[in-house]
Amino acid sequence: MMAEKESGSERPLIHTTRPISPYEVPTTPFVLSLVAGVFILLGAFMPLVFMGSFGSMGGMMEGSGMREGFDGAGMMGTGSIVMRIVGLAFGGVVLYSAIMLNARPAQHVTWGSLILVFSILSVFGALGGFGIGLILGVIGGALAIAWRPGAALPPTAPAGRFCPHCGRAIAMDAAFCSYCGQQLPA
Repeated sequence: MMAEKESGSERPLIHTTRPISPYEVPTTPFVLSLVAGVFILLGAFMPLVFMGSFGSMGGMMEGSGMREGFDGAGMMGTGSIVMRIVGLAFGGVVLYSAIMLNARPAQHVTWGSLILVFSILSVFGALGGFGIGLILGVIGGALAIAWRPGAALPPTAPAGRFCPHCGRAIAMDAAFCSYCGQQLPA
């Protein structure tokens, strides 16, 4: 089991047969999730901008009777503002999870799950990022969960000869392993 040192404590990260290279990251899930987070933030932010501008038009509608039934928070009301703020939080979680997916690929299942859940929840507060953020977030989260380190690398055959008993490299013409002493097949 791999462990990462942080502030003197050890945390288990993931069971692997080899360490994850710093250059080996889930690029496609990262990019899709990052774009999804941006769209979800825009889906929550744009109505807030328009609510403010339409709410300021109240003075023009005073005498026409069109303003009846609206509360003091503009055209959409306080409940909608709260939902948009929740949508901003959902977009922030998706964006943060995408960044952490790239920074800590060993925890890809955790970050992928957060991206998937909050992309789906963004329907309620951010209109799903105009639908685009929802779709990209679901695909990016699913790809992040399914990502496996080294899956994109082609298998390579090791050069040379190895002992079938201990696995160490040995001379090509050796009859016995110089490490474990076992007889080698011809």
